[in-house]
Amino acid sequence: MTVTIQDIETAAATIAGDVLHTPTVPAPGLSQVLGCDVRLKLENLQLTGSFKARGARHRLGALDQALAAREQEQFEAAAEMLRQAIDSVPELVALQDSLLIEQTPEGLRIQLVDQKGYSMFALGSAQPNQQTRNLVQLVTRAVEQLGNKISISGYTDSRPYRSQEGYTNWELSSDRANAARRLLIESGLEAERIALVQGRADTDPLLPDDPESERNRRISIVLLRENAVPIEIRDTVAPSELGATEPAMEPAAPPAQKTELDNGHAPG
Repeated sequence: MTVTIQDIETAAATIAGDVLHTPTVPAPGLSQVLGCDVRLKLENLQLTGSFKARGARHRLGALDQALAAREQEQFEAAAEMLRQAIDSVPELVALQDSLLIEQTPEGLRIQLVDQKGYSMFALGSAQPNQQTRNLVQLVTRAVEQLGNKISISGYTDSRPYRSQEGYTNWELSSDRANAARRLLIESGLEAERIALVQGRADTDPLLPDDPESERNRRISIVLLRENAVPIEIRDTVAPSELGATEPAMEPAAPPAQKTELDNGHAPG
C-alpha cells in the first residue's frame, strides 16, 4: 500500500485534534497508515484531557477557597473593629444589644435592632434618632475600606399598622431602609456600592416565636460576598437578605371603615 504525504497529514491532524470534537470512529485506512488502532489513540487522548481538566478544576477550586478565606478574614476584621468602636463610645455602650453582627452565606450581616425602651426611628416614621445616626456612622467607618457591594433591608414587627392614607408596614419598612441608605452615604459610603434597598415588613421576624416583639423591628446591612462561601459556613442556614425566590404578596387591606390606628395599635 502506498502512503502519501496527504495520508500522513490527515492521520496526524486526526490524532492531534480537539478530543471534544473528534469522532472516535477511525477513518478508513488510518489504522493501516499508522500501524496501530486509531480508536485507542483517541481514547488515550480523551483520558489525558480528562485528567488535565480535573487538575485545572482542582487548582481553580483551591484558588476560590483562598480568595474566600481572605474575604472572610476581612469581614471578621471589620466586625471586630465595629465591636471595639461601639465599646469606645460611652453614649452607645448601652446599645450593644441593638447591634447584631454575624457571618452568613450571603456576607457580613450587621443588624440595628430595636429593644425595649429604645427605637431607632420615631414612632410610625422613617425619621432616625441621633443614636441611630451615630450607629450608622460607626458601621460606615467599619465597612468603607472594603469594596464589597451592600444590601439594606428594613423590617417591622407583626403588629398590624395601616394609616387612613393606606400607609402600611410595607411602606414603613421600605422608607426606613432608604433612610439607612441615605445615612450611610452621608457618613461617607460611596453611593455606587449600594446594590439593593428593600422593605420586608414582617415577613422575616428576628424572633419567629414572638412576632410582635420590638426586636423584630430592625435594619439589616449586609456586606455582600464577592467570592465563594467559605467551607466553615457553607451550610449555615440563614434567611436571604435578597428576599424570597418569588415576590412576597402584600396582605389584603382590612375593612376600610376601621384602621389599626383607630384600634390603638402602635406601628412597627
